[in-house]
Amino acid sequence: MKSVITWDGGMAFNVENPSGASMRYDTYKENGGNLSGPSPVEALCSAVAACSAMDVVMILNKMRAKITTYSVEVEWDRGPKDVFPRPITAFRVNHKISGDGLTEGQVSKAIKLSEDKYCSVLATLNTTPSVEMKWEVS
Repeated sequence: MKSVITWDGGMAFNVENPSGASMRYDTYKENGGNLSGPSPVEALCSAVAACSAMDVVMILNKMRAKITTYSVEVEWDRGPKDVFPRPITAFRVNHKISGDGLTEGQVSKAIKLSEDKYCSVLATLNTTPSVEMKWEVS
């Protein structure tokens, strides 16, 4: 699989993904950006929440549970501001969900299955994937 990320001036980058869906990254004004999209760190953190949320919806649908509202909050900690790199050191993910007849047991089971079995983003963060950097200058 391959995504193509293209510079769009300043600190903005447009992304074309294998699915055909596009997105945009940018950064904070103090770092030269215009906030026209999430920063890469924000995107990574929201991907943790979104991946798990999609799993939870899929699992609860298979349980024939009725979801009426659902949101997920993700908080994260990073290393000190003046030390680089600044890796994320912790995530806290809070699922807020309601539904007709929905039980804590169903939600707990769905979240646990996402965390332990289905969420590819979490699985990737729990491993150390290799990263190969290459370049072409023209």
